[in-house]
Amino acid sequence: MPLKKKKQASKKETNKDFETESHDFVKKDLELEEEEENIKPKKTKTIKKELERVQSEKERLAKEEIKIKKELQDIYQNDDGSMPDMSDFKKRKKNRLLSAFFFLLFSCIFLGTVAWVGFFMFQPNLQFVEDDVVLSISGDEAVMAGQEVQYRIRYRNLQNTPLGQANIQIRYPEGFVFVNSSELASNDKNDEWALGSLGQGDGDYIDIFGRLYGDEGKEQSFRVFLNYKPGNFSSDFQKVATLNTKITDSPVEMQIQGPEEVVPGGEVEFFVQIQAKKDINIENSALILEPGIFSVKSSEPATKEDDLFQWPITVLADGEEQVFKITGSFSPVNGEEEADIVFKFVGWKDAERQTEPFVYFTSPVKVKLLKTDLSVNLGINGSLTDLTVQPGEVLNTSIVLKNPGTVALKNVSVSLVYETPSFNKLSMLDWQKIEDGNDGSIYGEQVSEDIRRAIITWDSRHIKQLNNLQPGDEVIIDHSIPFKNSEDIDLTRFKTFMANAVLEVKYKSVSEQKILSSNKINMTVNSDFSFEVRDAVSENSKGKEQHKINWILSNSFHELENIELSVDLYGNIAWQEELLSVPAGDFNYNKEENSITWKIDKMPVSVDVLALQFGLLLNEKNPTQTNLTSKVKIKAHDTVTGLDIIKAGEPILLKFEEVEEGEEGEEGE
Repeated sequence: MPLKKKKQASKKETNKDFETESHDFVKKDLELEEEEENIKPKKTKTIKKELERVQSEKERLAKEEIKIKKELQDIYQNDDGSMPDMSDFKKRKKNRLLSAFFFLLFSCIFLGTVAWVGFFMFQPNLQFVEDDVVLSISGDEAVMAGQEVQYRIRYRNLQNTPLGQANIQIRYPEGFVFVNSSELASNDKNDEWALGSLGQGDGDYIDIFGRLYGDEGKEQSFRVFLNYKPGNFSSDFQKVATLNTKITDSPVEMQIQGPEEVVPGGEVEFFVQIQAKKDINIENSALILEPGIFSVKSSEPATKEDDLFQWPITVLADGEEQVFKITGSFSPVNGEEEADIVFKFVGWKDAERQTEPFVYFTSPVKVKLLKTDLSVNLGINGSLTDLTVQPGEVLNTSIVLKNPGTVALKNVSVSLVYETPSFNKLSMLDWQKIEDGNDGSIYGEQVSEDIRRAIITWDSRHIKQLNNLQPGDEVIIDHSIPFKNSEDIDLTRFKTFMANAVLEVKYKSVSEQKILSSNKINMTVNSDFSFEVRDAVSENSKGKEQHKINWILSNSFHELENIELSVDLYGNIAWQEELLSVPAGDFNYNKEENSITWKIDKMPVSVDVLALQFGLLLNEKNPTQTNLTSKVKIKAHDTVTGLDIIKAGEPILLKFEEVEEGEEGEEGE
């Protein structure tokens, strides 16, 4: 019985548990039913398809497994179709030493690769490439001596690490003169710039301005240094850039006129014309003659006080020219038939001229040395070479004969030959007005329709000394003759404008008759352009001194163009606009610079006179002031001869009444 009760109790508990489980199951089913009610038919179809796909995949994998087993069986089965007994397989013993070696080798390779990747890939800041620090200098590589130049220095840090304590240094060439820079330099020499720290990608540029001087054809170098210390290094680094610049051109043009043949000991003359090129200003320069067999006797302008072979030039500005007249003689040289005379235009980069000068231009001249026993020189208006003249100008001619030998010269005959423009067999020279103290014989002939020749001859009949010219003796023959002007003849009738003069000397040395010719002097006859200044002084209603000034231009031979007149005004003056009268061209009064400029494009022969009038009022008289104006600078271009005419008009002077001492004393009392 007890046992039965126990079973019943167990059954009861079981039922109780079952009831509970059934309750839970039912509750769960209710929840699922609620969810199923929310599922749409489309969702149900999707799940069904997914189940079918999974089932299909299982079947495929089963087939693959069967296939693999079959292939393995084909590989490992014996010839009779049976499978080998795997329990009979024996393992081969390994070589531990060889395995350790390969393991060590593999470990080293692996660790080396890791180290390389770590150093170069994961720590790029430790890699430093100098090419990633950029430094360059650019600018003109071919310049004219003394030219203004500009150079640009570029720098940039392309490293991943910053560059500390960076600075730029530049070494200028010998002929460079610093003027300015886009960035202020760090030192007084203007050749160093402190940059500080340069981060990744940082950079800029510095422009250097200056002038470059040097010998023509010589190359000079700019050297730039970038000094820095990379952020991950403790040592200093340096980057260098270089630019070579060559002096390829001279700032001036130089022309030399002189005799091609000379007699040693005889006086000769050279004209050296130096002209600055356009837009070029030249300072601290000089003309130099290399010492040799040529001796300088005189010159205009004068040479340097302590150097007879140097002529200083203060400034040549923008097309300005300067002419040097150098007179001297060549020393006899045994066996030499030619001599070189070398002119140089040189300059210094500073006014102190402490260093050797740079040679801007070199012009050698070859002269043939004549072996003769008579020295002959011909000069016209102080020139031994070619010159320009104009109608109305007087030719003052000088002939110098000298016997430098040891034998007397007999029966010396001197003939001076002039060839001048002509029309209707009339020479441009006015032979009626010749002045000759020795009264030489004159003979004329017509060479062509436009050229007439005249010959003046002197011999022992005119100068007794020419009969027997002793060793060391010298004979000087002077005379003068003018060109005709517009009042004497119609100048427009002359078709040519070139004239020349040459000297021929005949003499007897021992028993031999000889003929010697002098240097030929060519004369270009420019227009008869003339200038006159007139000043009418009066007092205005307030008692102030008033000047009515006239500039008068005259021309009747050749057409002129590009005429320009300029003058500077001095003192406390007032411009009188009501007195201004301009006949042609453009007139400008510059109040700030106190100057006047008058420009005329053309002045044809048909317009023979142009008169300009202007007025100045002297507000206050200064007893120490002597000039109201400077000299008038005049430029014009002769369209026929193609030459420029340069003149200087007289300045206007101020006059002050002298006060007697007694009157001045009374006024003081």
